[in-house]
Amino acid sequence: MVFSNCIIAEGLSKSNHAKGEHSKGSLIHDNATEILVIGNLFANNMRRNPYRKGGTQVAILNNYIYNPGGAAIHYKLEKQEWRGKDPVTGIIVAVGNVINFGEDSRRNISAGSFESPVQVYWKDNRVIAMNEPKALSGNYTLLDSVPFWPEGLEVKPAAEVKESVLKNAGAFPFNRDEIDSRIILEGQTGKGKIIDSEKKVGGYPHIEAVYRRFNADEWDLNSLTKKSE
Repeated sequence: MVFSNCIIAEGLSKSNHAKGEHSKGSLIHDNATEILVIGNLFANNMRRNPYRKGGTQVAILNNYIYNPGGAAIHYKLEKQEWRGKDPVTGIIVAVGNVINFGEDSRRNISAGSFESPVQVYWKDNRVIAMNEPKALSGNYTLLDSVPFWPEGLEVKPAAEVKESVLKNAGAFPFNRDEIDSRIILEGQTGKGKIIDSEKKVGGYPHIEAVYRRFNADEWDLNSLTKKSE
C-alpha cells in the first residue's frame, strides 16, 4: 500500500478528544507490511509523523516533516495489544526525509524515536533544528544494508525533498485551495503552529454548493457506468 503526495497537517491538539491532547498525523497499525510512505507533507502535528506500531515493515521515503511537537518518525509496540502472542520486531527503512523542527517541537525530540525493539535502515535523512537534537533515540538496531525496497523505485536526495514536497503535495497542487496554500506557505517560511481549533487559522472555508440533476437516461444502471456520448 502506498501513501504519497498527501498533506497530513494540523491535527487538533487540545480539542474535544476523550483522551485530551490528540494532535496526530498518521498511524500504521500492528503487523502491516509492504507499506510505502513517500513524498508527503507532515505539518504541525504533535505526534504520528508517522507512527508505526508493533511488527510493521514500512518504507518512509522523501517526506517533509515540519514542526512535529513530541515525535517525528516514531515506533512502538503496545504490549497490551499483543497479549497471548509473541512480539514481532518491526523493520523501518527511512531514506531521504527532511525533519524540520519548529516552534512547537520539544527540546528532547529526536528525528527517529523507537520505544520498542526495531530494526532501522537510516540513510540521507536531514534534520533542521535550532539546537542539535539526537537523530535517533530508543531501542533500535541500525542495519548496514537495506532489508527491502520497492522494485524500480528511485528516491530524491534529501537536499531536494523540501522543495519537491511543497511543490507537489496535496490533491490539487496546481490549483490549491486557501487552506492547502496556507499550510504550504507555512512549511516554506517556518510560521506554522500546532492548533487546538480550526478557528485559530480562520475556520472552515465557505464553499458554494454545486448541484446537477441526475438523468437516468445517461447511465447504464446495471453496470453503474455512464453511456457513451
